[in-house]
Amino acid sequence: MPPAPGDFSWITTGDAGLLADAYEAVTKANAWEFFRTQKPPADKGYMFWNAPELREVETHMELLDAHSGASYAMVMRVMQYIAKNGWEAYISQRLEPRSYTSGGAEGAMY
Repeated sequence: MPPAPGDFSWITTGDAGLLADAYEAVTKANAWEFFRTQKPPADKGYMFWNAPELREVETHMELLDAHSGASYAMVMRVMQYIAKNGWEAYISQRLEPRSYTSGGAEGAMY
């Protein structure tokens, strides 16, 4: 049985807490539709985008100060992936064996 939506406890890296915190914050801010339909400007990404919806999500993030710019951007991309593809697709994709090439992981979603 797959983990319940928002349960990242099966992830063995330090990202699990950051992902769970963001998932809960997106839910509390009612921002799933925003992540599903909007994408950050190419010249800003999630790190530098001042969208009001992101600021609202941040008000619900207990671990906001634990993020670097890169971890924040990665976590927001995961929230976007879940919003667009669903929790089960994220679980399947995350647990899939990865192919590594000289260019890095193919299709990896951390």
